[in-house]
Amino acid sequence: MNKQCWISVAGQMLLVALFVGFVPKVSAQSFRMVRFGVEHGLLSSEVYCALQDCTGFLWFGTDRGAVRYDGYEFRLFSTDEGLPDNTVFQY
Repeated sequence: MNKQCWISVAGQMLLVALFVGFVPKVSAQSFRMVRFGVEHGLLSSEVYCALQDCTGFLWFGTDRGAVRYDGYEFRLFSTDEGLPDNTVFQY
């Protein structure tokens, strides 16, 4: 093997080694499923939609209004707080 070919092979091996060393490690996210019900504080058994906002609150659209869960307790937002209707089908 001539010197120029050896440098090319060594350079390619170095690039591969550097690339493999800098590839970010991929790990799967773990998800936890929790079932909320009236017995847990959810203010209605009829939930039409759910989402998580950018601050981490979980929101549920129910037949009694919008319900916010902060990880500890549920808070109801209804016509008393300014919603036009208590039934929330979507956000």
